[in-house]
Amino acid sequence: MNTYIILKDILFYSFIILFIIVLYRLLIKRLSQGRYVQEHFCVLYPLDINPSTGEVPFYFTTELVKSICLTIENEEGTILELANQEFAVGGHIVRFDSTTLPNGLYFYCLKTDIQETKKKFRITNV
Repeated sequence: MNTYIILKDILFYSFIILFIIVLYRLLIKRLSQGRYVQEHFCVLYPLDINPSTGEVPFYFTTELVKSICLTIENEEGTILELANQEFAVGGHIVRFDSTTLPNGLYFYCLKTDIQETKKKFRITNV
């Protein structure tokens, strides 16, 4: 009789522990819904030299093959397209000759189907 009660208690506590584990996993699954997947986004890095003079290297990375548009905008919103193509996985450098633009404040923008990233830079040609 005594072993029956001990066995019954062990089964009861085992059931409680399993029930808590299942609830915990359901909670984690529910909390992770709607979160973005890091691999789907590109990373646009800041310029090494700012203000920029001459050739400007714009560096970005992607973890998936993506169609990416890289542009330069001024404060009024005028756009100059540097690249609009599909890029392979990895790091990429798109170079631009800043002497084609007057001195001033600009934004370089990386656009994909799910993201738009802008960073500010200054052109100071001599």
